Amino acid sequence: DAGIADAGITDAGIADAWQLVDETLLRLRPVGSLLDCQQALSAIDAAFQSQPLVLLHGEDGAGKTVTAGEYARREALAGHTQGQPVIYTSWLSCWNLTDLLESFGQVYEQSLMERQVEWQGLEDFQRRKLVQDLAKKVPFLWIWDDFEALEERRAWKREEKTALQELLGAFSVGGGRLLILSRGEGPALLGQLAARVPLRLTRLAR
Repeated sequence: DAGIADAGITDAGIADAWQLVDETLLRLRPVGSLLDCQQALSAIDAAFQSQPLVLLHGEDGAGKTVTAGEYARREALAGHTQGQPVIYTSWLSCWNLTDLLESFGQVYEQSLMERQVEWQGLEDFQRRKLVQDLAKKVPFLWIWDDFEALEERRAWKREEKTALQELLGAFSVGGGRLLILSRGEGPALLGQLAARVPLRLTRLAR
């Protein structure tokens, strides 16, 4: 139901910023040049000004995950997520779209339950519709890591790719933001949906 996105989740109120950020990201810290880090963060911020999907791409060890973690902390502390969580999902732990949606549900399940929405009782297509509705209106930040694993691990069926594209398309019209980390420039299904930011840092540990 599209009305679920109007149920008050965007009125999360004041929360401890650190509690909003996935603990995987909190454990990461830049270890190299602060100037390099700031330049990368500024590039991501500028990209988000024109597009709610941003692809941060670079070689292994370039510092993509560390940079994303620093960006997440700064966004939460600055209040730019308006009390919404920063969600972290690695595609190395996602074999399909069901796994991806479950990683989202684990974060939002309690909030949804308080609004009489039982995440565990929803079918996949209902979960996908719900996440798409929230992505249009709720200013959360979702980080997808290791996106190159999407097509490296198995061949996706056409209907699966279509469903994923529909999910990605929801971010292009509203409040949710998606930061995608990938070794390359991402699968073709991204098309023009994402602004691309190259990362060539050599002094940030991943």
